[in-house]
Amino acid sequence: MGEPGTKEVLSLDQLEAAGSFRTGRKHILSILVENKPGVLTRIAGLFARRGFNIDTLAVGPTDDERFSRITLTLDGAVHSIDQVTKQLHKLVNVLKIRDLQPDETLARELALFKVAADGTTRAEVMQI
Repeated sequence: MGEPGTKEVLSLDQLEAAGSFRTGRKHILSILVENKPGVLTRIAGLFARRGFNIDTLAVGPTDDERFSRITLTLDGAVHSIDQVTKQLHKLVNVLKIRDLQPDETLARELALFKVAADGTTRAEVMQI
């Protein structure tokens, strides 16, 4: 590490060796797991130990209540993602993992707002 305010030049090999190597390529992982306590903790811990930052995380039940689906997005090199995927497969409660390609995904966002409105302006607010 250099002095504060100075730039340090790293080689590509050094960057790849760092666990937090960001590529700009967002990976969306869909992980089918057994619906049991502690599964999410073990998965998040694996990513933390490998130096990955989870950008988004969603967990929900499937049609079969014995299973849940974890969908998460993270940034990383393909090689590093493959290594993490292999590590995830070793976890007992993980059943299936897919690295979804951008052309096979649909992203949606939802925002909830709480607005104070009296009876006269309520209809106007609802039209927005």
